[in-house]
Amino acid sequence: MFHLQSSRTALCLVLAVAFSLCACSDDDPKSPNTPTGACCLDAACEVQSVTECDEDGGVYYGDDTACDPLPCVVGACCVDGVCSVLSWVSCGTRGGNYWGDDVSCSPAAVGNRSLESDGRSGQVRRLEDGRHPEDSRRRNDRGRALNEGGVLVVHHAAELDQTRAPDFCDNLSVQSCADVVSDVPDVEVGLHVAVVIAVFPEWADPAVSGLTFGVVHNLEIPDYGSCGVFELSTPDWPGSGSGTSLVFDPPDERNAFPVAWFALYAYDGAAFEIADHPTQGTASFADDSVPAVSDEVEGYGALGFGSRRGRRPCVPCQ
Repeated sequence: MFHLQSSRTALCLVLAVAFSLCACSDDDPKSPNTPTGACCLDAACEVQSVTECDEDGGVYYGDDTACDPLPCVVGACCVDGVCSVLSWVSCGTRGGNYWGDDVSCSPAAVGNRSLESDGRSGQVRRLEDGRHPEDSRRRNDRGRALNEGGVLVVHHAAELDQTRAPDFCDNLSVQSCADVVSDVPDVEVGLHVAVVIAVFPEWADPAVSGLTFGVVHNLEIPDYGSCGVFELSTPDWPGSGSGTSLVFDPPDERNAFPVAWFALYAYDGAAFEIADHPTQGTASFADDSVPAVSDEVEGYGALGFGSRRGRRPCVPCQ
């Protein structure tokens, strides 16, 4: 009986050792049978299991995916006013605002509207193919609405002759966000020309047939004009808190174009800012559909003089 019990004990020990040596299952990330795929840690890519990728805070692109060609997608992320190029996952874990895939931290046309959350902090609410849920809008070949991502900036047009007002809409040198001057630190008291410009990302294919926006400011405006073919404004336009609606025919398809100009009597501490329309709400671009479909203006610019800072919403973190 003693020998039988000893044999049983020995057998159990042998089985225990054998089991421990074969304990790796297909669910173990270290098992050779565990599926692996491309895992992106910001712009770096490693082939890992989904478990390892999750533990490292990466984005798993699926079983059997490769790192060549590089699948990792990153974009500008703003954390406490500082811009870094990160994945939307890393941006979210840092509590930042993700500006979009392939957006750099250099001056570029990108919107900074408050991002809509789908539970992934820092990520714009999109469908799996990158499109927004409002699927009725006309879209370009990237799945984007025609006027998506557009912002309104206010440019200090020092290059324009104030005596040639009719030419303000035709002779502007601004071609992109990088050309926009939103701060005039050494302000000379007197008349200055400000031009409101619509700016769209490089990936956009705008077709703007209409625009609605408002303004707030603390300046005198002795003269102004629009670049559209028709304008319908509130009675107090262009006073602070007023608004206007413009029509463009044919639709303007440029990625940067002027929409209105203002002669301002400026001084230290003065500012001219884009705002909601007082009765129609959030500023918006209308496309050339029939009936027209609107996209919200994703960023409001401001022109500041002297100690008052301006704002270029087409530059990340400004």
